[in-house]
Amino acid sequence: MIPLTLEAISESLKKVGFQTRLQKKSKEFPADILLVPVGMDDEQKTFVLQIQHSTQDLSINIGKPEEAKKQPLTFITFLLGFPYEIPEKLSQDVMRMLFIANKALPLQGLGYSEPEKSAYFLFTYPNNEEKISEATLYGILGSIGFVVDNVAPMIRDLSTNRTTVAKLLAD
Repeated sequence: MIPLTLEAISESLKKVGFQTRLQKKSKEFPADILLVPVGMDDEQKTFVLQIQHSTQDLSINIGKPEEAKKQPLTFITFLLGFPYEIPEKLSQDVMRMLFIANKALPLQGLGYSEPEKSAYFLFTYPNNEEKISEATLYGILGSIGFVVDNVAPMIRDLSTNRTTVAKLLAD
């Protein structure tokens, strides 16, 4: 089991060949962020996964307010922004493809940011044990790798008008 700290996650990922960089909280970064390159496309655009850790005390109350107790709940957030700007006229096609792809993924988390005109993958892992198994961590990274390898090319091709959703669905 890996302690749910960015430092421990970084060390675990380094052991299996990932490069990591811990960006400490600053004026530019509102929280500590672990940066992990997870791939590169055929146009040499790098995919960098951002991992954040947060803890929140939540009242656990199952029908008896007088017995409510505080229990910390830890969240590990995995955010991958795709390095493609999506023209407004093509955004509906990209959003449609993201919706369709989400249904087929083991971890649903594809989304679209209108202000940034870009797609992303966001997955939050809640945990109250302050530890994560290596199998779970590597499974999450494997799912994100699958998205990079299989969904990112579709986003790129749709956002550059190289293909259409109809063509993707026919393939």
